[in-house]
Amino acid sequence: MAASSSGGRHDRIDSTAARTGDPGGTLMSALRLISFWPPTGFPDHPWLEHPDEDAFVRSARSVCELYSEAICRTRVPARHSELRLACHHDSDRTNILVTVHPEITEGFELAVALLPPGIAELPAPVRGGLVLEVVHAAVTRLGQDRGWEEAALLAARDHVLAAGLRYRWTGPAKVSPDRRHIAHPVYVLQDDGYGRVTVQVRRRDDGQLVAESPPALAFSTSAGFARSARTLHWRSKRVVEMVPYAGLSAGLGRTVLWRNDQGLITIDLDDLATLALPPDHPLDEGPDTVAVQARVPAVVVQTPAELGPHIRVVGGGPTNDVPDVYLVTLNGLLEQLREPRWRRWWSAGEHKVLEVRYDFAADSTGIAARRSGDNLRVTIRRPASTFATGRDPATLARDDVDAVLTTIRRRAGLGPHPPLN
Repeated sequence: MAASSSGGRHDRIDSTAARTGDPGGTLMSALRLISFWPPTGFPDHPWLEHPDEDAFVRSARSVCELYSEAICRTRVPARHSELRLACHHDSDRTNILVTVHPEITEGFELAVALLPPGIAELPAPVRGGLVLEVVHAAVTRLGQDRGWEEAALLAARDHVLAAGLRYRWTGPAKVSPDRRHIAHPVYVLQDDGYGRVTVQVRRRDDGQLVAESPPALAFSTSAGFARSARTLHWRSKRVVEMVPYAGLSAGLGRTVLWRNDQGLITIDLDDLATLALPPDHPLDEGPDTVAVQARVPAVVVQTPAELGPHIRVVGGGPTNDVPDVYLVTLNGLLEQLREPRWRRWWSAGEHKVLEVRYDFAADSTGIAARRSGDNLRVTIRRPASTFATGRDPATLARDDVDAVLTTIRRRAGLGPHPPLN
């Protein structure tokens, strides 16, 4: 498999702070980041609640790093530097429906994929290939509206395939104080969404490998790899150390901490145990490339304009301090809005798209509504601090959804809505 080098991409940090697009679209940026949300998570917790969603976004890590790497080199002019993709499980689907949103002009470009059942059971190489198909379909369809050159997008797809769907990066080497050895880290993103890293020590004069650490857990992004690589140092002329995992760590409850001290790799050239190379080297073990019998869903791409009147549950956050009972109840109620009976109800109005969101970082409680062209966007504003009042979280969730529906009826001039179960 071809190796991958990310060059100067590590200033593309993990958060949305990397976006440089102009909200008004008057200034052009360059497309630099394509990724599924969330781009990472905790090693001991699911990234997303449904197993199909969780498996898909984890497989997407390597594919998106490679695709972004290639796109960066082409300098595709874009309204925003980020294309963010989201995925949602849809038990009624047999294919993957990718909805691209060229009408959205704020913050980042957006595409949403609806996944059929069975994604988590697919073999890793099949799922990774499916992720690439979804990403490329979304980028290509958005490119038709944005005027992107198809050749650059095809080159990005080919780059992912040439790397075998596996992102690899070799960090900069450090020379030992006696100038006799060099050490450098080697990272690989695996299908579980996390990297694995080893530190290799070679002789300077002939490049011969003399020691290699066992693989250690690394973070989920190229930026996390770069942070880890910067910790590599020679403690003495015979001992080299490095922090392998530089990224997120869970604190109390759902508190997110940014940690740079997740373990330590140490190689002591005077310790015979570190001079023996690991007998089974799993760092770069890739998926078996033999043909795998698996039923792979087809990928269908569209835009909201092609879909007609519909309701879209966008979601929101942050959910760190939100009770699970509230979230389960809220999602269960909002998922019903995807049903055909609700689409028929919504189609009786004059708007095309209804977007439902929630914001737990809001300053006040209430329902916000805004019209944008033919679309209506409503947001549940529920500060996380309000859950400390002692009220039943499930009752709060139902009250919030009832308030959303009241606002929708009033703003869209609609009659009674279908009953919620």
